[in-house]
Amino acid sequence: MGDTTGRLAPIREALPAECADVAKGSLTWDSLGALLATPVCMALPHPSPLFPNPPMKFLDSHVHMVSRTTDDYQRMAAHAFVAIIEPSFWQGQPRTEAGSFKDYFNSLIGFERFRASQFGIKHYCTIGLNPKEANNEKLADAVMELLPLYVCKEGVVGVGEIGFDDQTRLEEKYLRLQARIAVEADLPIQIHTPHRDKKVGTSRTMDVLLDAGCDPAKVIIDHNNEETVKEVLDRGDSGRLSLFIHTPSWAISA
Repeated sequence: MGDTTGRLAPIREALPAECADVAKGSLTWDSLGALLATPVCMALPHPSPLFPNPPMKFLDSHVHMVSRTTDDYQRMAAHAFVAIIEPSFWQGQPRTEAGSFKDYFNSLIGFERFRASQFGIKHYCTIGLNPKEANNEKLADAVMELLPLYVCKEGVVGVGEIGFDDQTRLEEKYLRLQARIAVEADLPIQIHTPHRDKKVGTSRTMDVLLDAGCDPAKVIIDHNNEETVKEVLDRGDSGRLSLFIHTPSWAISA
């Protein structure tokens, strides 16, 4: 993208002083309200013609910006996104060393926050061991040693995304361990529901969390579909629907 200094200066200058410390500590309703009350800056070089004066602002509660380009931050800012939450996730290839997780977590609480700030977007994250990497017991144990060092860092607003993938014994073990960390740190939990046998896996996830002493009101269950969303809401958890390429359009209703 070349030198962005000249293009980004109007965005940074447009942010009012009262929002300068919104990213400090937890993402509370008060801090979120202050952020959403910030005048939207449309000073980017190519604001969307669809939203010349956006009627609302957006917070994306589940986006993996580490796999997105800087251009995507620019487009999000131009479309009135003011904050994002980035869950820790599996990056496509199994990690083999705890140091890989340490570097990844550091990028979420460091460079990625800086990158978002260049476009006037507040960056928050959730930290956790994704279930797809929970079946390497030696590695998972090492990651469990790291998590307490990160869950109270600035900008970390929850533990996640955690849950089930193949619904193995080890996945349940580390789901329970991370649930306890979240309870001790008084943080919300962001759940990844399995892509296979989703209904059974989602019910099992909620059973495990309840047994671990988690408050359903502090559990966000992502990747729901038409088979799972009713039970999730009936049991008091917060449900999120995800749009995947092979998801029927009639499943996306909320």
